[in-house]
Amino acid sequence: VAKLTIADSSEPKAMKAASAMAKKLKTLQGVEISGPTPAFIPKMKGKFRQVILIRWNPHEHKPLAIERKLAGIIPARWNVDVSPASIL
Repeated sequence: VAKLTIADSSEPKAMKAASAMAKKLKTLQGVEISGPTPAFIPKMKGKFRQVILIRWNPHEHKPLAIERKLAGIIPARWNVDVSPASIL
């Protein structure tokens, strides 16, 4: 599982960036995408946050292969948490 979080001072911009990212991620084979949705705490330090969850079967895909694919798609401004302690 990987949790992706985007934060922006504009709620519409955060939502637009999250929707665009989900669309890109849905082109990956063998992964399941949930979201985007507002984060459990939707606004923090004046920024609106959106979350996308990515799930894959570790028996079908080597973790490093998936992580490399994600690194090629996800811009640096996103927070990426692979195997998060919490999905909230």
